[in-house]
Amino acid sequence: MPYDYIFLPIVAYFLGSIPFGALLSRYCSDVNIREGGSRNIGATNVWRLAGIKPGLFTLAADVLKGLVPVCLAVDLAGRYGGWEGEAYVSLVALSVFFGHLYSIFLKFDGGKGVATAAGCMVVIAPVPLFLSIIGFAVTLHRWRYVSAGSLTGAVLLPVGVWLFMESIFYLCLSIIMAFFMFFKLQDNIKRLFAGTESRFSP
Repeated sequence: MPYDYIFLPIVAYFLGSIPFGALLSRYCSDVNIREGGSRNIGATNVWRLAGIKPGLFTLAADVLKGLVPVCLAVDLAGRYGGWEGEAYVSLVALSVFFGHLYSIFLKFDGGKGVATAAGCMVVIAPVPLFLSIIGFAVTLHRWRYVSAGSLTGAVLLPVGVWLFMESIFYLCLSIIMAFFMFFKLQDNIKRLFAGTESRFSP
C-alpha cells in the first residue's frame, strides 16, 4: 500500500483534533468557551458566548475539516474502487470524526461531531445528508433546540444511507456516527427531558 494511503488517516485524526471553536473564540473575543455555557467547542456554544461571526467561522471550519480529508480519501480510493475504496473512505471519515470527538489537544475531550460528520457525509452521501439537514432544520424551527435538531439529523442519516445507497460500509459509518453523536449529546438529552435545555435564539 502506498505511503499516502497510510498517512492520510493519521493526518485526518490530527486535523479533526484541532479545536477550532476554542481557538476562534479566544482569538475573536478572548472567551474560554470550555468554561462557559455548555462548555462545548461547537459552533452553537461559540455563537452564544463569543458572537455570531466566531460561531459561523467555527461551523465552517468544523465542516471543512471533515470534508477535506474525505475528498482526498475519495481520490485515493478511486485507484481501488469497489468495497476496498469504500472501506478506506470510511476509515478516513471515522479518523477525522473521532479526532473531533476525542481531540489529542484537549486531553481526548472534544465536540459533539455534528458539523464534522456533515462535512464527511456531504462527500460520501449528499442525498442522505440533505435528508438529515431537512430533519435538523424542521426540528430546530419547531422547537428551537439545536440539540433536538442534531438528534433528529443523526437518526435520519443512516436511514437515508439505507434508503438511497447500496454500501454496507457507508451504512455502518453512518450508524457509528449517529451512535456517537447520541452518546456525546447525552447531557443535552437529559436537559431536554428535564425542560432545562437552552433554546436557540438567532
